Amino acid sequence: MNRVGIIAPCLMLTLSLAMAGHAQSGTAELARRLETSRDCRVRVQSALALGHVGDQAARLPLERALDSDPRASVRAAAAVALGVLGDRRAVPALERHEDDASLTVRQSVQEALAALRGDAEAQTTKVLLQVGYLRNLSQDEAPALATALRRASRTGFDGLVGVRIVTDPNLATTEQALPVVKVTGILKELTMSVTKGKLVCEARVEYVLHRMPGQILEALVRGNAKATVSASVRDDQRAFDDLRRRVVEAAVASAMRRTPEALRRVTQ
Repeated sequence: MNRVGIIAPCLMLTLSLAMAGHAQSGTAELARRLETSRDCRVRVQSALALGHVGDQAARLPLERALDSDPRASVRAAAAVALGVLGDRRAVPALERHEDDASLTVRQSVQEALAALRGDAEAQTTKVLLQVGYLRNLSQDEAPALATALRRASRTGFDGLVGVRIVTDPNLATTEQALPVVKVTGILKELTMSVTKGKLVCEARVEYVLHRMPGQILEALVRGNAKATVSASVRDDQRAFDDLRRRVVEAAVASAMRRTPEALRRVTQ
């Protein structure tokens, strides 16, 4: 799957737009914009354009952006660009970010590494994944939390290397060589507490992996996240809702980092 279209908010700009804006710019100018612009959209455009200039001198500024840019959208753009640039010397820099805090960056890094390594095996489907129910079972019953859980979970599963999501429960009969795993998940806890004028929001998610057929329980994967902000956030409903959503997404991302190993155990 092409990740350029999902790197939000800044990477919603298309590659064609990036190239149109910078087609006449040299590597040095693009690198300068990537390193110095305060506008993340400009940095994203510059990173994507550097991937297509065909100049190996673009590698180092892209690696620096991947290492140090505070915006996940820019780091993801740098990873995408390194994969397009095709310089295998970028592999160590990309490997440093396989555990990046951002799910989108991790997905972009994995795709870039697969491209640079020529790793056909990494791009081949090894596991068929059926996504079952994803429910909010926390005490906070806000519908937006269930939506956040479902979206973040599906995005995370879709980004796992070697995994293909399927909807047909009978697919195993046509692709018997591939193991089939069903996953169900819950938002188990979402808690709020106030300590010394700070609001602490904590979330915990759990996913159960079932080996198919028969839905044999094989593995439990947990993810946790916590954010501490000013207690005044409670006075701004929009900011309060955004806080809860982000913490749920971070808990999902935490679980996704553990999911590949769990899948390997289940399918052995």
